[in-house]
Amino acid sequence: MEIKKISKEQFDRLFEIQEKHPVLTLENKGYEYIRTPFGEETKKAVQEISEILKVHILGFSSFTNFRHSIKTKELQLRFDYNYNYDGGPSFIGVGYITVRELMNGFD
Repeated sequence: MEIKKISKEQFDRLFEIQEKHPVLTLENKGYEYIRTPFGEETKKAVQEISEILKVHILGFSSFTNFRHSIKTKELQLRFDYNYNYDGGPSFIGVGYITVRELMNGFD
């Protein structure tokens, strides 16, 4: 996975969205998904998240949900992205990244 780091403002905004829209948080086990449809405000929040991720995760396809890392308990983003975004046959799969990793990189 290749990312472009988000700003501190975007980092804070993702936490704000998650707190304001708890329906977007799912501690999924396997192939569970959030129940939809969403209300208008939540749809706008998903769109805002998607706009951030589209710029910062190369090959980003769609946002799925927030969750907390099993190992670290940090806030994670679950999303779909094209593993072969830089060429070759398209393969869309699931990815996870903590909001902290999205801001600081994979250090």
